[in-house]
Amino acid sequence: MASKGSHNPKHGGSDDERSRDVRKMQSLFAAERSAPPLRAYEALGRLVQVARQDSGKACRVANFLVAWHTAEESGGGDPVDLWSVDAAIADDMLLVLQLIRESHRYPGDLGFQPEVEAIRRIWRRK
Repeated sequence: MASKGSHNPKHGGSDDERSRDVRKMQSLFAAERSAPPLRAYEALGRLVQVARQDSGKACRVANFLVAWHTAEESGGGDPVDLWSVDAAIADDMLLVLQLIRESHRYPGDLGFQPEVEAIRRIWRRK
């Protein structure tokens, strides 16, 4: 994990970026009747925004996303990280877990490859 101040991730994110992320996910599954709920896609977009910040909770969200992306390389995720983030962020993480279970897809399959790769580079220094 990177220490505070050792990197310069993008802080926050504009409403336009969040809307873009949600639209990206909506367009990918617009034709699929079995697509997971929009709430899960919105949650994924919010988690990407949190992981771009410079905080302890951002590190935990980054761990979660990177573990999904490359579990074997990253050592997997720690479910106890849910204790160390705000309730709303933990709820988003649980929604994304449901998305993972129902969609059987990786972040790249959902159009989030560049975002998760950038988060991995920030937090894993690779």
